[in-house]
Amino acid sequence: MLKNFYLSIIFLIFFIILSLSSDDLKYLKTQFEQQLKKEPQNSKVLFNLMVVYGALGDLENLYNTYNLLIATDPNFLKNLKKDIKEEDSSIFNLYKLAFLYYFLEDYDKSIFYFERLYDLKPNDDWVIAFLAYLYYLKDNLNKTKELIDKGLKLNKDNEVFHALLCALYLRENRYFSALKEYFMTLSIVQRKGYKNIFGILKNLR
Repeated sequence: MLKNFYLSIIFLIFFIILSLSSDDLKYLKTQFEQQLKKEPQNSKVLFNLMVVYGALGDLENLYNTYNLLIATDPNFLKNLKKDIKEEDSSIFNLYKLAFLYYFLEDYDKSIFYFERLYDLKPNDDWVIAFLAYLYYLKDNLNKTKELIDKGLKLNKDNEVFHALLCALYLRENRYFSALKEYFMTLSIVQRKGYKNIFGILKNLR
């Protein structure tokens, strides 16, 4: 009886990982957070939780968990790159690949996997936000602007879009518009209760 119960739980988590809606991500977040309490040094759990935070757009926990992961196992991401199955096209694995290459600063590969996520989740403002940021890092400003425009129609309170607009306006010497977007970004992250506000803004350079 107990064995069947655990098999049911495993099957449920497997099904969630294949489909992954926002509610599913929140469920996985709860599961990984509980597991981390039991195994605080488990690098795999830290990585999975980091990915979920990123997918949900929880930037503070994303970067905090990344820093904790690197402090726990500095070589985890490089080693994972050798072992991860790139042919696995489940949504959660695509997120894992996208964030793995993002933090390894292989932005072309990260873009590739975020683009695949974008094909599957065209109305997910956080997939769009990370794509816009990556294209900005690659200096593809036209693509960045295109994605920002689409993303803001989906969610006007996504701080990444406003931070990117601030950066774009600065490059165009539109200082008043840049200042407006900076304060908009600051207002959003304050409302979200981020403790390390300037650290978050620094990451959105």
